[in-house]
Amino acid sequence: MDRRHAIGGQWLGGSVMLCLALGACNKSPQPVQQPVTGAPVAALQLATAPPPPQTYAPPAAALPPPPRRVAYRPHREHWRYLTDAYDMSDAFADTPPDYTVPYEGEYPYVWRADDGAYRVVEWLPEGARYYYYEPGADEPFLIQDPDYGYAYDNGVLAAVYTRAGAPLPDRIAAEREDYAARYYARARDLYRAAVNERRRAAYAADWQQRARRIEAQRALWQRGHQEQPGWRDWYQTHQPQQEARWAPERQHRMAYAAALGATGAAGAAYALHHRGQRVVSPPAGVRAAPPLPAPIGRRPEPFPGGNRPNPAERRAEAGHPAPVHQPAYGPRSPQQIAAERQAMAHAEQAQRQAQQAQQHQLQQAQQARRAEAQHAEKQARLGQAQQAQRRELQQAQQAQQREDQRQAQAQRAETQARARQAEQAQRRELQQARQAQQREGQRQAQARMQQAQQAQRAEVQRQAQAQRAQIHAEAHAIPPRVETARLSPPHVGAPRPTPAQHAQAPHPPTPPPAPQNHGGAQKDDRHHP
Repeated sequence: MDRRHAIGGQWLGGSVMLCLALGACNKSPQPVQQPVTGAPVAALQLATAPPPPQTYAPPAAALPPPPRRVAYRPHREHWRYLTDAYDMSDAFADTPPDYTVPYEGEYPYVWRADDGAYRVVEWLPEGARYYYYEPGADEPFLIQDPDYGYAYDNGVLAAVYTRAGAPLPDRIAAEREDYAARYYARARDLYRAAVNERRRAAYAADWQQRARRIEAQRALWQRGHQEQPGWRDWYQTHQPQQEARWAPERQHRMAYAAALGATGAAGAAYALHHRGQRVVSPPAGVRAAPPLPAPIGRRPEPFPGGNRPNPAERRAEAGHPAPVHQPAYGPRSPQQIAAERQAMAHAEQAQRQAQQAQQHQLQQAQQARRAEAQHAEKQARLGQAQQAQRRELQQAQQAQQREDQRQAQAQRAETQARARQAEQAQRRELQQARQAQQREGQRQAQARMQQAQQAQRAEVQRQAQAQRAQIHAEAHAIPPRVETARLSPPHVGAPRPTPAQHAQAPHPPTPPPAPQNHGGAQKDDRHHP
């Protein structure tokens, strides 16, 4: 058997004997024992009187809005919070609450460790809400509701877990900020009530029904501790420190469970059979509680410091007058027996009515939870449909954007192609114009060259004709002058012309060139005198 689950065996044996003693109430009267007050550290014995109708704490949605936001900031050492809560719950084991306190119409259960750590449990129709506090801290380090666990670090939401201790993804954890803030504000008020309000003992009948829920939560955490590798590795690394802190508390609670198992069952049997009737023994197979051990440390001392409740105060709280003294043993009259049985019948009827009311409230809570789950499922489906619609719309928009981009790129490419074509055409036209201009320049140059050549040839011809004409003229003009010079005597005293004067003398006009005869031989263009 696991060491953690073996701790509560002694208390369970005593609880069975206490319930059997309560079940024998049809044979003897049951004096009403109301809750008693005690010192802040006192562990009050369970009240054996029929409990009043149970009251429940409001669900998270009904809690008032938080005074401030509790932001989600994941912490890398988030396994520490869950491990401390798990070890504290394991150290308290199956022992009943130390006391209860009134708070907003309900009576939450309170456990106080020897080092000053607290666990406060308030009850819901569908389960319980657990608050865990470090010694001297008025703010919790972990809160567990029927669905999730919330870890806090200096007012910041450090992690969110499932019921079994699996951490939630950051996106889902951030969505729990509102509930985490509501719980955080309520936890601080609960701590003040647990420390400062008047303490009362819990009812044995209520604890007998509610102990299973706490044990179920411990079993869930134990399974999660084994299934979560991160949690298991963190615990193995820090096991010596955790064990050193919680081992003394676990030993004290074991001794307290043993003491309560023996004295609680015997006290209930004496209360129900105080006139010497037989005490109901536990059935076969059920181990009775061991004898009361010697005190260990401060526990188990039901009323430390002599703070034993005053019987008159207990009767005043119960609303009954002081009983008339009568012998402890003696025969009872039939009228007393009938009155006692009638009182017990009324008590049983009241208890059945309370159980029926509780069952009705539980059914209503279950129906409300089913309706809430259906609504949540419907909202989830609607959200999924909306997300799918948004995804389709987003995909369509993305496709349209891609198509627009493709068309824009095609248009840009077409525009660029047209621009390149126009530029190429312009370059071709410019090149053609240049080539044409070059050809025209060459043609004009050739024409000018031809004209120059023709002019040169014409000039050559003209010069040649002039030269021929001059030669011809000179040829015809020399003989007469020579003859005249030979026949005429020389003039005496006449100056002879100088070569310069001779050069300045006007030449006879050059006759125009004779027309060329292209058809035949050239005519003789010489003039005859």
